[in-house]
Amino acid sequence: MTKAVLIVGSSIAGLQAALDLANSGLEVYLVERSPFRCPELDFGELSRAVEGLGGDAEIPQHLLTSKLLEAVKHPNIQVFTQAEVTQFQGERGDFRVEV
Repeated sequence: MTKAVLIVGSSIAGLQAALDLANSGLEVYLVERSPFRCPELDFGELSRAVEGLGGDAEIPQHLLTSKLLEAVKHPNIQVFTQAEVTQFQGERGDFRVEV
């Protein structure tokens, strides 16, 4: 069994969850629809990516930018951009996902 976590969406909650889980030693897969590239992310592109994330209008941009950059650089987090979950099979603790 692989100890890995799938997080869909890079809202502030998704990013913080990804970081917390990755810092505890789990492998994290973060799936995001936004088109930013990783890890060749420059500041301008990062700012545009942050603007495109939904649901975080009340979150200060610098906080979201900081979390996004931290996640992109974390060795236990793999970020899939311009991606969506297309198929899900199984149940909690034992599942397969197609992205």
